[in-house]
Amino acid sequence: MAAIRSPVTVKVVKLTEQLPKAAMPAWQAYSAMGTSKARHFSYLTELEDRYGSAGFAGVEEKQALRMLLQDHDAQVATFCSAMRELKAKDPQAHAELIACIASSSASTKGSGDSGNNDPA
Repeated sequence: MAAIRSPVTVKVVKLTEQLPKAAMPAWQAYSAMGTSKARHFSYLTELEDRYGSAGFAGVEEKQALRMLLQDHDAQVATFCSAMRELKAKDPQAHAELIACIASSSASTKGSGDSGNNDPA
C-alpha cells in the first residue's frame, strides 16, 4: 500500500524533483538538518512534558539530549559546507535550491506540518 502524502509533502517533492542534480547533496543535507532538529526538539518536549519546568531530567536523559544537539550541530555544519561548495561550483543551482527551500518553508507555515523545512 502506498504512503499517503499531504498536499504540502507533494509540493515539496515536486519542487525537489525540479532541482538540478548538483543541488541534491545540499538538499539532502538540508533535509537531514531538519530531521535532527525535529528529533532534538521532540526529545526536549518529551522531557518538559515529563518533568515540567522543574527540569529533573536524569544524567542519562541529559546525555541523550546533549547527543541529539551535537548531531544537529554536525548536520548544520554539513549543510553550511554543502551550500558553500554548491555556491562556488554552481551559483545557478545554489539559487534554485534557496528558492526551493524558501518555497517549501513558506508552504508549511501554518499547515501543521512540522516537516524538515526550517533551516536552523
